[in-house]
Amino acid sequence: ILGAAREEGSNIGQLIAQNLGAALVAAFLAAGSSAAMAYAKTGWVLGAISVVLVIWCAIFCKERILPPEGGPKVTLGQSLKSLVKNKKALILGVVGFCFMIFLFFRLSWQGYFCISFLGRPDLIAPLLSAMNLPPIAILFIAPTLMDKFGKKAMMIVGGAMIIMRSEEHTSE
Repeated sequence: ILGAAREEGSNIGQLIAQNLGAALVAAFLAAGSSAAMAYAKTGWVLGAISVVLVIWCAIFCKERILPPEGGPKVTLGQSLKSLVKNKKALILGVVGFCFMIFLFFRLSWQGYFCISFLGRPDLIAPLLSAMNLPPIAILFIAPTLMDKFGKKAMMIVGGAMIIMRSEEHTSE
């Protein structure tokens, strides 16, 4: 259930970010920026917002491994020191950060495609939002499919769909 809630929150958050991105591009264009500069500025603004939100989530997240009852309390400073020593967690953090920046730039360039190549700025929000509709819709039938086929099989199918989806975006 927690994984499904995370996925739903991620999809809704991406939907909000995409529509915010379209509004930012429109504001930068209205301020006189060129199209390429408007999309670059939008990518940087959304990237900065995402960094702040990830740090906020890391600090206030309730999913923590608690120390044993009666054991010493772990402070934030001790947690950060142990994080610095954990090379795998640092690598995952850097990769996640780079992925978020890439994602926001990809969203900006999809909007640029709608304006420059399709000549239809009105399609920015629908095309960007359309990517999130299937994951939100599948959320309602995922528990039934997991009960029927098993968690491992569904993870394999989900991974294959992610690979196909990324291939679809890289081939454009």
